[in-house]
Amino acid sequence: MIGVESFQLIRGATAAQFDSETFLYGKTPEELTELKRHFPNPRDAVAYILDTFPIVKRKDEEKYDGDYRIKRVILEIYDEMAEAVHTGIPYKTHLDSPPADARCCHPSRGNKT
Repeated sequence: MIGVESFQLIRGATAAQFDSETFLYGKTPEELTELKRHFPNPRDAVAYILDTFPIVKRKDEEKYDGDYRIKRVILEIYDEMAEAVHTGIPYKTHLDSPPADARCCHPSRGNKT
């Protein structure tokens, strides 16, 4: 079983990657046009949105010596994903989770026909 600290790191990395994907992919041309009216580029929109969570920001800055860590990590991953889109080289995740412990699985339900 992994420790709480390891779990929190994995959870944080997973959330950061998911947030970056959410901001980068699945935007319609209309949505991108509207974003560009308010922000010079999509990355600026992401940074702005992340700044709208003052409690998260305050807690991160208290915990990480003034670093708004989740914002920094999301933007770093966002930049890597944007580079992958730009170059055509597939994005490689930072997550390296081991397979789940089989004891955590639901019991088999058998074949449904």
